[in-house]
Amino acid sequence: MNIGRFSLFTAIVFGFILFMGTGETSADSVPEAEVDFAAQVKACWTPWVNDDADGDDCDRDRYSDYDNGTEFVYSNFITGYPIYFEGNISDDDGYVTEFEWKFENLEWYQGREIQWPDNYYETCEYEVDGSNESDSRAFCTRELNSGPWNISLRAKDDDGYWSSWSEPYFVYVSKRIEIEAMDSNESQIDEGESIEFEGLVSSNYEYYYGNHETDCCDYNYSKFVYYVWWSDRDGVIASGNISSDELWYGQEDGNSSDDTECCSQYFEITVEVDDLSAGGHEISFWVMNEYGGWTQFCYYNGCPLQIAVVGEGDLVPEAEVDFAAQVKACWTPWVND
Repeated sequence: MNIGRFSLFTAIVFGFILFMGTGETSADSVPEAEVDFAAQVKACWTPWVNDDADGDDCDRDRYSDYDNGTEFVYSNFITGYPIYFEGNISDDDGYVTEFEWKFENLEWYQGREIQWPDNYYETCEYEVDGSNESDSRAFCTRELNSGPWNISLRAKDDDGYWSSWSEPYFVYVSKRIEIEAMDSNESQIDEGESIEFEGLVSSNYEYYYGNHETDCCDYNYSKFVYYVWWSDRDGVIASGNISSDELWYGQEDGNSSDDTECCSQYFEITVEVDDLSAGGHEISFWVMNEYGGWTQFCYYNGCPLQIAVVGEGDLVPEAEVDFAAQVKACWTPWVND
């Protein structure tokens, strides 16, 4: 009987050990996440990219929605355009059910303590399409404010565990470029005659940082480096590089070359063109910064210009204002009864 009890006890203990094992096989694992991709349509709103009226070239929901002919930038971006982020999410002992993204401005960048901007978002929290998937792709489409950013991703699994935030993925976002003024010395010319175009653009600073010598702030800009004058009939009619000597900072009527001065960067240029083809032209002005970001819009402050180039033997329409009138005492009770 003693031997039997001992054998039974030994079997129970041995079975318990086999059931429990070392503890390694029964431990839950948490999901993993990694941001590995960011993209933005290159020169999205320029007429040589977005040549239709619907604007879809600039505002799709996902990076994968674009065709192979679309050009993208993959590092430095510009405000006012959607940025497409993607990342890997996985779970070793089950499947991923949800993911979430985090966007935050850096506190330090290039040895500078940034005082503004200071943004933080947790957003794009989505359930994963379909279950029982051990790995999947997470996505988020956002327009970001200017400055340096860290983007992180985390995932949730079928056991209810959230992963830690992933290692940050860095992107830099420039301020958009604005048309301040645009004009020409003529609105109608004969074919072969020359015409001058003038354009003034600006952009605000992306961030400001402390200056211990002045007890205040210095400002950072993405420098303008290239310009294009565009005709909807002839395409590029003038273009060129922009040197740092052609830029000024502060106010529009200033002339400061100090690129840490608040609050805007400016560039102005006049070009002469003598080879416009006969017909009507819609002329627009576009500027690119050092990171490949272009002017976003051209529909205010004189942009675009409407220019008529009259070919030999052609006639153009004429117009004359010759009348003005207003209802007398319109809102008085003896008139408006």
